[in-house]
Amino acid sequence: MTWRRTLWLVGTVLVLLAALWHFGVRGPGESSEARFARGLLAPYEASAVRAVEIRFPDRGLRVERSGTSWRLTAPLEDLADSTTVALMLATLEFQEVERWLPPLPREKWGEVGLGAPALTVILETAAGRDTMRFGDLNPVEKRLWVQVSWRDSLALVSTLLRTRFLKGESELRDKRPMAGVPLHRLERLEIANPRGRFSIVRERDGWAILRPEPYRASGDAVEVLLNILWRGTVLDFVDMEADRLGIYGLDDPLASVSAHLSGEERPHRLDIGGRRYGLWFARNPDRPSGFLMDSVTVAPLLESFSAYMSVVLFTYLPGEVKRIDGPGGALVRDPGEDWLWRDAAGRVVDGGQVVRLLNQMVRVSTERVEALLPRRDQLDAWRLAAPGTWRLAFTVAREPLALELGPPVEGRRYFRRSDYPTVYSLPADQLDFAWPAPADSTGP
Repeated sequence: MTWRRTLWLVGTVLVLLAALWHFGVRGPGESSEARFARGLLAPYEASAVRAVEIRFPDRGLRVERSGTSWRLTAPLEDLADSTTVALMLATLEFQEVERWLPPLPREKWGEVGLGAPALTVILETAAGRDTMRFGDLNPVEKRLWVQVSWRDSLALVSTLLRTRFLKGESELRDKRPMAGVPLHRLERLEIANPRGRFSIVRERDGWAILRPEPYRASGDAVEVLLNILWRGTVLDFVDMEADRLGIYGLDDPLASVSAHLSGEERPHRLDIGGRRYGLWFARNPDRPSGFLMDSVTVAPLLESFSAYMSVVLFTYLPGEVKRIDGPGGALVRDPGEDWLWRDAAGRVVDGGQVVRLLNQMVRVSTERVEALLPRRDQLDAWRLAAPGTWRLAFTVAREPLALELGPPVEGRRYFRRSDYPTVYSLPADQLDFAWPAPADSTGP
């Protein structure tokens, strides 16, 4: 796990904990009087804030609420990092005041750093605009002087509040390359790079690779790819003029990933350009600026389709299997029972043997690929083309799965899934399956 992802997860947990405390200790909609009575600084909750302006002496930034997320609207338009904004407002919502001090005449604000504050925050709600001005550090109590528009008194508060609002443009921007693209609607990813073109498509049984022939994809490898695209993997932003993309190698990208969503014809794209000092230039045409991404992050986008192929033949939970068809006939699990199985004659079979068979199946490795698209003569040589091919089919909660397995050939057995063309092989003793026997039998 990278340090960026760790920080993102820690931030998310803090927001969730704050929300749980918020709704567990008191109900929503607490009045400002009640909040002040509890020693809190802000008169309203984070949910009341519609926009935030952060002003420094030489620049300013603005974020606005957009549904359940946030947008950066100044100094440019872009998606904001909603986690960063949520942490900012959560810290304000639960900020306690060390103590309130009597009002200070405006001509004396300079004595506590409020005459020309280095940081001013403007909060917009349905009721209007409020201002927070951050002053100097009180040397005795190690707290900050803060002047707020909703009280005449000055407040001494934790330095953490100022830290949360000390954000620059890059820190406030969403660092997910595919920010704004709803992952739950993803149907297909198309990847083009120097090693070829292929698609990764969502199926009922997980993910598949299309080239255009289908191959079974590794769920773990696809998850890594999704994390690159939908997590905060952008290191920094780069302003790029549309007519000068060649400088960054983006006029003819080295690699591209296109995300196709359900209900949309136009895909969302990420382009990978040139490399400089170990960092890669990247660009999402839907966003105003380009990105910088590190080499480790970009590496999976430059792999061939084979890097995404599954390392196991099947992925299922044994408890999902409802029926098994094999050389010994059919086995059916009793409805409502977890491990009570019967054969075609209605006899109870040894449940332990059924479990053993199902566990063997999910451990079948695809470590050795014999042929991605086997020829007929290869299938004949491996005894997979003959009508007598040993076949084991499973009916699971999602869809049928089937293993086709040939007899031993020079100490190895060749096999494949019936729904994918790739043929694999393993030593024969690793593919020795025993058909479950009736419970009152001594064995098959």
